[in-house]
Amino acid sequence: GCIRCRGAISAADAAAARIVFEHHLAREYRIVDVTRSTAQSAMVLAERYGLRGYDAVQLASALEVHAARMARSLPALTFVSADDDLNDAAHVGGLSVTSVVPIENPFPNSPPRRPERRG
Repeated sequence: GCIRCRGAISAADAAAARIVFEHHLAREYRIVDVTRSTAQSAMVLAERYGLRGYDAVQLASALEVHAARMARSLPALTFVSADDDLNDAAHVGGLSVTSVVPIENPFPNSPPRRPERRG
């Protein structure tokens, strides 16, 4: 279930995080459509690099946006993620990568996060 439902984050912190996310979504993110071509590319990337589904869709979308930017002589896309496997795949795919170090608990009123299980 959701992190708020599991008690990993307080209701107040969840509301604050949503406000921050909505601000970023409105002003700082470019939303792109996931097309059939994007999904097909994501499947190939997931198999090639062992990525999870949504990570593969994120990378496939980034690679498409990067190619479109290069075709228009616009500055290269910089891929930003805290996931080392995803960053490695993005780098191999030709993207400039900036790794983000995840913070342990960004919400002071919530209990510490449990480590995510990978595999």
